[in-house]
Formats: sequence, C-alpha cells, structure tokens
Amino acid sequence: MENASKALLIAAEVLIGMMILSLAVYLFASFSRTSKRYSKAK
Repeated sequence: MENASKALLIAAEVLIGMMILSLAVYLFASFSRTSKRYSKAK
C-alpha cells in the first residue's frame, strides 16, 4: 500500500510539472506573438 501511495504522489508531481511547463510554453508563444505585433506596428 505504501508503494501505491508513493506512485500516486510521483504521478501527481509529474502531472503538475507538465502543466507548469505547458503554461510556460504557452506564455512564451503568446508574448512572442505580442512582440511581433508591436514590431510590425512601428
């Protein structure tokens, strides 16, 4: 039972890490698009 709870904790940590990483990639792409728009406007 102890191993199962450790496995669930590890799976949750991996899932949270992937969510944070995907959010970072999304924000980077979003800021990149915004930067390109400002560059074209000037």
